[in-house]
Amino acid sequence: MKVTKRRATGALANLMANINPTSLEKTRNKMLLAAKIADAMRSRGLSQKQMATEMDKTESEISEWLSGDRNFTVDTLTEIEGFFGIRLLDTRQMGVCVSNGFIDFKTKKKKATFVEREYNWHLKNQEAYITELKAG
Repeated sequence: MKVTKRRATGALANLMANINPTSLEKTRNKMLLAAKIADAMRSRGLSQKQMATEMDKTESEISEWLSGDRNFTVDTLTEIEGFFGIRLLDTRQMGVCVSNGFIDFKTKKKKATFVEREYNWHLKNQEAYITELKAG
């Protein structure tokens, strides 16, 4: 599927120019989750009503999931993953930490995010942890 990018104009362009980058990333992630769920539904040939029935949810809840405006809980995402057999979260995959860090506005220097620092710490301590798990 080819995606054509268009430049926003008018009120939308003004809104986009003034949006907080974090808010934009949150919205992007919600929309991507909704798209993954919709794709999984299509591949199984499910309607919203059928999915709601099979998952013991309401149709309005499924509709909200697909709207791209839902702030999912980890529990809900885990249920959806189990239902479709898809990955929506990468929490089980080691070695996945994609970040460009952030800029400390006081010093103007790039710093690692908390996640990167935690990830690096875990990499250093992973071997000892695995040995400890194997020991019992």
